[in-house]
Amino acid sequence: MRSATAAVAAAVGGTTCVSRDWSASRRSADFYKGKTIDLYIGYSAGGGYDVYARALARHMTRFIPGNPAIVPKNMPGAGSLVLANWLYNVAARDGTAFGTIGRGTAFDPLLGSTKAQFDADKFNWIGSTNDEVSVCVAWHTTGIATLEQVMQKELTVGGTGPAADTDQFPKVLNATIHTKFKIIAGYPGGNDIDLAMERGEVMGRCGWSWSSVIATHKHWFDE
Repeated sequence: MRSATAAVAAAVGGTTCVSRDWSASRRSADFYKGKTIDLYIGYSAGGGYDVYARALARHMTRFIPGNPAIVPKNMPGAGSLVLANWLYNVAARDGTAFGTIGRGTAFDPLLGSTKAQFDADKFNWIGSTNDEVSVCVAWHTTGIATLEQVMQKELTVGGTGPAADTDQFPKVLNATIHTKFKIIAGYPGGNDIDLAMERGEVMGRCGWSWSSVIATHKHWFDE
């Protein structure tokens, strides 16, 4: 499956886009000069979304007139649904707050989630930091190395929220090719699932971007 790694959304009414119009650019520079922009991350520290967001924060400032400081802040919960709701209903709408949420979170209202308190069409969508392949992995002690084996043997995987990739991927695979993934919910972020695998709490993880696997846990494959 291929999809964008992280959807980045600004608070409704806010803008961090640089206008091509010179006068608008000058007004933006006057507004942002000396200010701080908060970049909220819908997952816990150390995971793929966190890594991408912090890299974005380091480089994005030079593309914004006035070169404001960008400060990353974690707000994990429910596969970034907590942050999506907060951005829509609470965050400042003056261009000083935006966030990175799960790529599937915008579909929560369409999937019937009663906890989604936002209209995705009214977010100002800025962009995506990547486009790549996502994978499911099994811890080396499980003895599972192929998808065919998961069709025969149950594999517990950690989940961060109903609309998150960690939950959606195994659900789709179970429904379409009859795999036996069992989701253990309640983890605030992907990094917490990784630690849970090492502790033996879960046996694997799904919906994991390959670049994130290599960036954060390459040593697992080198050992």
